[in-house]
Amino acid sequence: MAVLAFFMHLIERPPRLLLCVFVRKNFGERHFNIASALILGLILFLPFIAYAIGLQHAAPFLAWIEFFNFSWLLFIAAFIFASYKHHKTQGFKLTEYDFDKYSQYQGTEIIPWKKVLGRFNINPKLMPILKETLFEPAIFFFIGIILTIIPPTRAVGITLIISSIVYGLSYLTAYWKARIFMLAKNDERIFNEDIAKIFLKDADIPDLPHNTRIQPPPIMPQTKEQRRGIYDQMMVETIGVQ
Repeated sequence: MAVLAFFMHLIERPPRLLLCVFVRKNFGERHFNIASALILGLILFLPFIAYAIGLQHAAPFLAWIEFFNFSWLLFIAAFIFASYKHHKTQGFKLTEYDFDKYSQYQGTEIIPWKKVLGRFNINPKLMPILKETLFEPAIFFFIGIILTIIPPTRAVGITLIISSIVYGLSYLTAYWKARIFMLAKNDERIFNEDIAKIFLKDADIPDLPHNTRIQPPPIMPQTKEQRRGIYDQMMVETIGVQ
């Protein structure tokens, strides 16, 4: 599972980095650093080198390299320039850090979404979710469609389309994981409360629907001291009725 999570991070990280430098600012140090941006810029530069040396003429299946022309170089330059501006604003120092900052902070939006979308009466709680999973990637998605139609900028357009889809899906996945995490913690709280009632109190568990509370075990220790001993082995921390 950890290996899968690592590979998922490798897949989603570059597209998010590629786009977020254009729509966000004030990143945390672990969310954005100039070294990662330069490495990504170098990787993006490799197709342009292949185009510059004429590799697209070597074989028919390499014809797609012709899309990585001068417009691709301009796109890389814009990404590196934006990354450098964030680096300067970030005030990165190798031996110092402001420990009041959250290092994985994903930045604040440059586009004033509250003003732009305020007239649509969107639930404020939904705004962060819609902003990160829909509105922000939608900008690059539609720009990518336009650039894809134009042959000289097709490589940039396809890259923006793919990156915007990964961008939106990665944030949607993050929100879903957060929801599952919260549900798991809530289930743990209810479980701990009910276990405490069963093992530490003489009263029966409340008569609630079977899918909202755990069921008492079929056999129980006869004395409260025995139940306490079993309970202490089951629970690292007791939450609920004591």
